[in-house]
Order: sequence, then structure tokens, then C-alpha cells
Amino acid sequence: RFGNFKIHPVMMSSTFYSIRVRRLIAGWRLIGLIPNIYKQFSTSDRARMRATNPGYAIRNLHSILHVILQELMDIQNKGGILFKELTINNVTKENVLLITPVHFVTGDMEGSDVLAGKTSKQQLISRACYCPYEDAADTSHQCEWRTKQEMMDLMESTATFKEQLEQCETCSQTPVKNVFHLLWFMDDDLSIHGCSPI
Repeated sequence: RFGNFKIHPVMMSSTFYSIRVRRLIAGWRLIGLIPNIYKQFSTSDRARMRATNPGYAIRNLHSILHVILQELMDIQNKGGILFKELTINNVTKENVLLITPVHFVTGDMEGSDVLAGKTSKQQLISRACYCPYEDAADTSHQCEWRTKQEMMDLMESTATFKEQLEQCETCSQTPVKNVFHLLWFMDDDLSIHGCSPI
């Protein structure tokens, strides 16, 4: 907490570390804090904001994350970090380019849905695919994965916010310019939609 505000930490670790180290708090670094700025508003005000501006909280969250993740984006856009000397396991190498793709974004299901921009209006089961609830019991159903490019095209294919909202609701998405679409993931086609707990 910070005064009356709840804050959520954004943490990062590296696959350089062993699993044993990544299980320790010391193996993670705090890179930013996300305040719940809507706590200052009354319940009725928040309800009015949700009715008049659907998805406002998720859009503001991604704006805050954009600031927090800007340095990582800059490093990725430059191709990585060049080390004149880098020692790993007592072996020193010269002129090593350290590339920094995002492997995975951890969190609970609700939080991961928010990061992927999935709406709480549950038309589809998962943020990762287009499976509707009526197919949930079909064990032979073939998933059609949703891609980063499809989600980006969804935001650019309509002119007005109302049209974006209607189009996004058909695939359980919130109209948001997702900050994770600007990052390079190991599976860059799926991005945050497939690189978070499913």
C-alpha cells in the first residue's frame, strides 16, 4: 500500500538464473509499481466510468506498463546489450551480445487475462484461443490460437471506439493498445496471449 492506494509490483527475472535461484525472492528484481488509482473514486463513480467508458481501467494499466517496460523495449529495439566481457560459469567471452526476449509472463488467471486484454464478458474460454464455451466438453476440438497480429489488426480495422468495442466483444477482448505487443517474445506470434498461464 501507498497511503490509500493499493500498488501491484512488476517483477522481472532472467533465465540465466537456475530454477533454484528463480524460486527465491532474491532472484527477482522490482522494475515498477502499478497503483490502483480508481480506489479514490466512489463505487457509484466507478460504475459510471465502466458504463460510459468500458475497459478504461485496462487501458490505463497498459499505459502505466508502457512507461515501466520502456527501457526493455529500447534494449530490444537496439538488438540487445553488448558486453565487452561476460563471464558465465567461470568462462569469459568477449564481445557478447545479450539478447532479451520475454520468455513468459507469470500471474494468476485473472491478472493474466487483464494483461492480455481479455474482457470479463466471457464469450470465449481462454485468452489464448478462440474456443467457445459450447465446445468446452468436446475433447476432439482443435484449438485455433489467437495471434498478436490478429489482435493488433482488430484494433486497427475499425474507425470508432464503438465499432472497436463491438468487434472486440465477439472475441472477448477489450479495445486496448496492448503494451506486450510492442515487446519481443520467444513465441512472438502468440505474444502475451500464449506466453502466460493458460
